[in-house]
Amino acid sequence: FYAVRTGAGRYVAAPYHELVDDQQVARFAIRQRLQTKEGPPDRLRIKDWMTLDLEASFFPDADRDNFGEDVGLIGGRYRWNVGARTSIIANAYYDLFDDAQQLWNVGVLSQRTRRGSGYLGLRQIKGASPDSQIATASYTYQMSPKWLSTLGTAYDLAEGRNIGQSRTFTRVGADFLIHMGANYDQSKGNAGIAVAIEPRFLGLKSSQTKLSP
Repeated sequence: FYAVRTGAGRYVAAPYHELVDDQQVARFAIRQRLQTKEGPPDRLRIKDWMTLDLEASFFPDADRDNFGEDVGLIGGRYRWNVGARTSIIANAYYDLFDDAQQLWNVGVLSQRTRRGSGYLGLRQIKGASPDSQIATASYTYQMSPKWLSTLGTAYDLAEGRNIGQSRTFTRVGADFLIHMGANYDQSKGNAGIAVAIEPRFLGLKSSQTKLSP
């Protein structure tokens, strides 16, 4: 039902093969950019200094589609590029009905050198039963032109327990990125390994900075 409310499957290329339910919803959003210029005086370039995106949905048949509330799926995303290598990132997602989701995340993403970047953040997950404040940290480091390493960890501050850790090594090829990793979720007692092959459509720099959760 959550997938239907958020519009899963409404795109032609969506990975869903059947219509799940009927729904009427009007979605409203505003995308805002505060920009500045940087660089040498004779070669100034425009960059986003701050971005703020806000959205909400209106459900004409609220009893059927949104647990009796006319408005729902209220979300926001904010990013402040403090400097050329450091950004403050925040987002939130809320609903208004009883025991609805209350999700927010705030963190700092920093790339101090071209070879390494790190992320430190705090996330709240609250709903009908879970109530967690999770601290997360991760880093990516380019060990050589052909190899990257990534390490991530998470700890639940509300429940005082370790959530888990993950470690990934990436082989950088001319056409593909090959990821080999392992993870351990102490809260569920699960451990696993994974291998993934990713076509290399973008430059190496973008793969280094995909650290926000």
